[in-house]
Amino acid sequence: MNKEHMPNPKCSNCKCYWKPDETDIKSSGLFFKTCKRCREYNKKYYEEKREDLSSKHKIYYDENRQKINEHRKQKFDCDCGGCYNVRHKTQHSNTKLHQDWLKTQI
Repeated sequence: MNKEHMPNPKCSNCKCYWKPDETDIKSSGLFFKTCKRCREYNKKYYEEKREDLSSKHKIYYDENRQKINEHRKQKFDCDCGGCYNVRHKTQHSNTKLHQDWLKTQI
């Protein structure tokens, strides 16, 4: 990507505009949603509090296991005629059935 044509994205954490360089582009070609300062802060915070965060996640999962599993098993019927659950919505959106249906809607 040409540096002159790079947009100045807005950080999703601190809401500042930042000028990306080559290290701010993911392998997919998209920019990170946060500036370097926020990414470094988040990384440091996670490293310092890793054990506390993982124990909180484990406690939450244990307390809400049934609710989480019910949400995962919930099925949705798409207008294209297909059926998917929460975890496979993106996968369903990329199927031939759904893509053909989208083309007919336009």
